[in-house]
Amino acid sequence: MLKFLLSLSSAILITTVCLAQKSADSLIYNLPMENGKLIYLGKITVSGLKKAALDSTAVKWFRDYFKYYRPYSTAAPDSSCAVYDEAIFEYKINPGMVYIPFYARVTFKIKCSDDGYEYKISDIYFRPQNGVLNAIGYQRDPSYLINLYKKKHFGFFTSMSIDRSMIRKYITATDSTITNCIASLKAAMPQ
Repeated sequence: MLKFLLSLSSAILITTVCLAQKSADSLIYNLPMENGKLIYLGKITVSGLKKAALDSTAVKWFRDYFKYYRPYSTAAPDSSCAVYDEAIFEYKINPGMVYIPFYARVTFKIKCSDDGYEYKISDIYFRPQNGVLNAIGYQRDPSYLINLYKKKHFGFFTSMSIDRSMIRKYITATDSTITNCIASLKAAMPQ
């Protein structure tokens, strides 16, 4: 009877671990990728408001939400956008046993029209706020980490510096930070 109970409890434990792994993997495999890059896109329909009102609301939200931002530094920015800037997120990731403060730089684009608005968050890169940790060489590109995660084998040298659980932690923290930002934008814009 004791053997049966031990076997049953170990089977339940293994099943639970496998299901938890599958749900963690589903986040990685369901992220919005375009041409191998992590890009968040959305188109929201708003009725009864003109482009000018949506533009001013988008600009006000952007400047209130982000502490650090600057105009996108390209030769020909899209002048029809209300917002076309680079912005910095501040958040924490625990790749090991402690939480480390990180910055994430993104290109943020909001384009409004008389019937709604579109947003695009792309060119996402992150790094630790601490200069010493940054010098150690943390991976900075979530798109690279996602593509690495999907490989069957990492290779000897890569597997010595990072594993799938660390990648999940980086990507989960980055995704939840960006998802919260999008939710804040939707709450600020008129419905």
